[in-house]
Formats: sequence, C-alpha cells, structure tokens
Amino acid sequence: MSTRVKRHILRLSRAASAALDTSTEVPCFCWNDGRSGLSFRAYGSAWSSEDSGGFIDAAFTRSAIVEHTASDDDAELAGSALPMALHAVPFGPTALGAANGIWRGWPDGRSWLPERLVVRTRDGAAYAISQCVVGSGESPERTARAMQARGGEHGLRADGLARAEFVERVIEARAAIRDQRFRKVVLARSETVTATKPFDPVLQFEALAASSPDAVAFAWLHGAVGAWVGATPEVLARLTNGQLETSAVAGTALASLDPDGRGMLADPKTRKEHDLVVEAMRRALQPCVRALTIASEPGPRRSERLVHLETPMRGELCASEFVAACERLHPTPALGGTPRDAALAWLARHEGLDRGYFGAPIGWSAPNGDGVLAVGIRSALLVGNEAVLFAGAGIVAESNADAEWSETAHKLELGRATLRTAPEPLHAEDSP
Repeated sequence: MSTRVKRHILRLSRAASAALDTSTEVPCFCWNDGRSGLSFRAYGSAWSSEDSGGFIDAAFTRSAIVEHTASDDDAELAGSALPMALHAVPFGPTALGAANGIWRGWPDGRSWLPERLVVRTRDGAAYAISQCVVGSGESPERTARAMQARGGEHGLRADGLARAEFVERVIEARAAIRDQRFRKVVLARSETVTATKPFDPVLQFEALAASSPDAVAFAWLHGAVGAWVGATPEVLARLTNGQLETSAVAGTALASLDPDGRGMLADPKTRKEHDLVVEAMRRALQPCVRALTIASEPGPRRSERLVHLETPMRGELCASEFVAACERLHPTPALGGTPRDAALAWLARHEGLDRGYFGAPIGWSAPNGDGVLAVGIRSALLVGNEAVLFAGAGIVAESNADAEWSETAHKLELGRATLRTAPEPLHAEDSP
C-alpha cells in the first residue's frame, strides 16, 4: 500500500478555541476522555475502510507515512500524539445490515481518517488538524483554513423484553453453567424509547461528558441511519508510550447501597464473577505484554449512581501489538463470558439480541502508536425519535434471576435519564 497521510496542525488561541464551541457544523464523531483530559470532535472522512471482516483496519495505520506541517513548534511537537484514525468494531461477527434489524444501514466495522479535527488537551491547549490521504503520484496541498473559519423528560415511552422472558433466559444460562458448558456468560437486553421529538446526539454527548467526568463519552454520527452515543466507565485498552493499561471491570451495585464496594467484595457471587474476568484477561495479555502487573485486590469504580469492582492491569506492550492485544481481549468476560467461544456460541443461540456495537471497542489511534479503545456500554442507538438502550448482567452459577433483572433495570433507567431531544426551533418573535 503506497499511501501517506498529510496533517496540518494549527495551535488555536483561546478566542479561536472558544469560537468553535458555537459552530453549527455537525461532527461525525465526538470524544471526551475524563481520565486523560483529551477531547475532540471530528468532521468528514478523507479515507475509510468498511465491512472488511477484520477486527480493525490496522494495515492503513501501520503503512501510513505521516507528514506534519505545523503553525508553530508546540503544534509540531504535539502532533504525533494527537488522534489520527478512528475505529469502531461490532460486538460479534453477525452482519449488521439486515433490512429489518435495528442496526440496518450500519457497517460491519469501520476505520476512517477524518478530514478535520478540533482537539483539546488537559493543559488547555487546543489544536485544529486537517488531514488528507496522498496516494502514489498525487501531491494535493491542504491546509487548516477551513478549521480556522469555523471558529430529561420528553414524552418518553419505553418498550423492551418482558421481565419473565429475561428471567427465563437467566435460568437457562445457569443450567448451561451447571452442565459445565461455560463458567460465566453476560446476558444483555435492550429497550426502545420513543419520544415526541427527535433525539439530539451532540446535545446528548455534551450532557454525558459534563455529567460523567471520569468516563469516556463518545458519539458516532453515521449519516442518516443514526448515531451511537454513550459514556462508558470501561476502557478495553489504553496505550501511552508503549505502556498498555486496562482494567477488569465486573460487579455492579447501587452507589446508595454500597458506596465503597465493600458489599460486593464480601459477596461470593460478585467476587467470583469479577475474578473470572481478571483471570481471563491475564491469560489473554501474557503473550503480548511484558512485566504485566495486576492489582492484588479490586477496588470501587464509581459511575454515576452505580459502583463497579475494578482491578487495574499494566505492562509494556510488545512492538506493534496494540491491535493484537485488543483483539485478544475483546470481548472480555465482563461483556461476553468465559470460556469465551462457548459463552458467545450460547449467546448467539439464546440471547435473542442483535448487539451491534453495544459492548464493542470504539476509539482512536495516533501516528506514534498511542491509542485508546473504549468499551461501548452505557450507550444508546439514536434513530430519529427512537433510542435503543442496552444493558447486560454477568451470570454465574450463583446468580439470582430477579437480582440480574434489577441490575439491568437500573442501568436502563440511567440511560433513559441521559436522553436529550432536539431543542425547539427559535421563532422570530423569540429573537432578542
């Protein structure tokens, strides 16, 4: 592949950065990482790869020769660590394009290079980036001029799987576990919420980013077929200067009942569910991570009104193995089950849900190899005035079917609270 990426990076002044907040242009992708302080909005597509059947199209990122031009030394220095390509991976191999499915019109995975990005970092710096792909014999010149010029309750009605059906599936899962077909499986369900007005994905993204400062908020606007929006407490993998970080996140309780997670730590069922995730992730990472360290005990991870158990992991990634490590991890037993193949095969036959991008990796990569892939949970598929919410619960032999239903109900309730419809248009008589 004879391809190179040309990037022009412009350091924005405070005034120029503030002006971008009032832009009326709709982005194709939004990102806000509360932990790293990195946020960005992406516009357009200079190159894309869809329906390749692979995990993500890493070939382009590996083969691309990145050429930077910058407005100042600071921008040039920052450029190689700023996002370049975007990635989204479906949960499983099922094709998403079925005419009668909730994911109709969506690709079976996508990697793409946005034409323009506006990036903000933790230290308050802001950058405008324009990108183009230059093939053999081509020499187009693009600058960031286009970037410089751009400077609750809504009559909701919800429909979803009946409680009795979900409880029956939990009972079936427990029976399969007793038969030793697998040790854990994550059973998910969806709920469709209908409003009287269309949902606004950018407004919802902004609300999620503001209300979930420790989460990764994202919004992928995929043309007329809808938007995938969420704020996830879970990151599949984060690579910074060769150091890979991830966490086993499993076990959920209401923050009002178990604010520090001690109840979950003392509960044999929850601790078993969590330990299965830790062990499976350890086995997956050992071949591609050197000096892997795993916290000896899980700790609490707060997420809005919920608390999860989290065990951090960290190590030195082997050369050129970020995508391979992510592929080995996905889906972790926190989203699929363990052993993975047996659990996923059972879900394909019994869950009765087209997960699409729910529970799947979504994120970005940079020219220097850094990148983040988050796990698409606490999320919604928005299509016009309909929102499809998803929630799952980990099932082990000790699971109580009614308790698992309640866990998914709490998660869906939080999802409904985040939904934002489009604002009413401003009428002439309302103008100042």
